[in-house]
Amino acid sequence: VSAGSGCAWTATSNAAWITISSGASGSGNGTVNYLVAQNTSTSARTGTVTIAGKTFTVNQAGVPQAGTPTISKGGVVNAASYIPASLSAGAIARGSFFSIFGTDLGPAQWVQATSYPIPTVLGEVSVRVTRGSSSFDAYPVFVSTTQINAVMSSSAPAGDAQITVTYRGRASAPM
Repeated sequence: VSAGSGCAWTATSNAAWITISSGASGSGNGTVNYLVAQNTSTSARTGTVTIAGKTFTVNQAGVPQAGTPTISKGGVVNAASYIPASLSAGAIARGSFFSIFGTDLGPAQWVQATSYPIPTVLGEVSVRVTRGSSSFDAYPVFVSTTQINAVMSSSAPAGDAQITVTYRGRASAPM
């Protein structure tokens, strides 16, 4: 908090799962720390913290439902180098192979594409690439419960994009 000397302020939470752990009030410059309790529900939730009259929103995802695909943090990688796609050296070019690592991504017994044209759904798994309002399907060539290898569509949008895996009708959170 940046405030003039002698200027009093407070910090409050509107949600029981967000607690002010220190700095609930002060005068002049100060620091507010807060804790967010783990969300054990499958539903996302939103709360706010108000500090010195300014409101900040806290969004917390729910726990994925059992069997819902989950992409590991840093789990989208360039298949040639295994450098995470989030790093510029790990960028995934249109038409290139990339890998996705996580849990419940596909069937326990792996499935691979065996003929051309490569389908956009393999073993009940699909991979969607979204940038803004544009979305394109990738072409999975290998799918399993913990790994997917796919080809990026040549029509995929350039720049930062989100990847979503869908398996048996359940979609992962975007990564």
